[in-house]
Amino acid sequence: MLQHGFWRKWSLFQSWIQKLPPKIILLQIRQVLGKIVFKNLPANFFIIFVALFNRELLKQNRNRVSGKFSQVDFIHQETAQIILQTIHDCKRNFSIIKRPEVDKNSPDYGDTHEMGWNGCSVKNKETESNFKEFESVLEIGARSGWLGKKLNAKNIIQTDLAINFHPDLVMDDENLCFKEQSFDLIISNLNLHFINDIPRNLVAIKKIMKPGGLFIASFFGEENLKELKEAFFQAEQEFYGGISPRIAPNIDIKTAGMLLQKAGFIDVVAEKHRFEVEYSHPKKLFDDLRNMGEANILNDRSRKFMTKNFLFNLTNLYQKLYCRDNNQYQPNSLATFEIIILTGWKK
Repeated sequence: MLQHGFWRKWSLFQSWIQKLPPKIILLQIRQVLGKIVFKNLPANFFIIFVALFNRELLKQNRNRVSGKFSQVDFIHQETAQIILQTIHDCKRNFSIIKRPEVDKNSPDYGDTHEMGWNGCSVKNKETESNFKEFESVLEIGARSGWLGKKLNAKNIIQTDLAINFHPDLVMDDENLCFKEQSFDLIISNLNLHFINDIPRNLVAIKKIMKPGGLFIASFFGEENLKELKEAFFQAEQEFYGGISPRIAPNIDIKTAGMLLQKAGFIDVVAEKHRFEVEYSHPKKLFDDLRNMGEANILNDRSRKFMTKNFLFNLTNLYQKLYCRDNNQYQPNSLATFEIIILTGWKK
């Protein structure tokens, strides 16, 4: 009788689950926690995982700022230079065999749009050497494509979720629908910090890599924009008597390396870089972040607009806390960008 009542309540719970908004993701407990403890539970037992970021809002932001991005892409270019140097240090060359195929049977294929590809099907004999060659390259979240152009690789495919950047494929980073073992080199420049389920995303990336392939990713680290975080914290405490989610939380370098190892990558390397940028006024920092497409996309963000009084207090506080008086005409405000770069190989 007790068992019958439990399954009746369980059926009602499942009906309620089906009515939840699409932003709520359902994951099977067996997949997350294993089969040992939960082996006696039904196969369709679910837990609820709430997405941290609004990916649709991210797409809207990137489409809106695509025309201005080249004016504020200095952090992306600095990070891209480090990625290029990392690739160069690997002492491997680029050539081409064929274009990797999009898996049209993937459930995510409906959200993917092919924009065209200027590849070549002839192998460049001049690049042949004793080193293993990268036969196919994928750049995820390419935006303007600056990094891919510097690679000088004829076989690169660039994706982005924003169609206004005119990538080869319009594809969300969270839904990569390529066939398994398609790429020798996969690059993601400043994208991982907006991924909702990073472990799942890393596993998906590893699946579409060929054995011996290289993965390089960069993202904003734990102490990125630490000055702005502190200024927001103090300003909201003084102005509103509480705080709200303004800046997305980021993972530290140790956790990042562990996630890559748990996804099955080998020879994992995690390195941290800091760039200090001086602004004549904090508002210019806000404008740069907005035009980079790095605006707040947290689902739990406050829907209230910043008032003029709050913005005035925030900028004054920022200048007071992080002013560098090395300009005789006008002191500059400091902003620190922390970048973590991950490198891993597929066995």
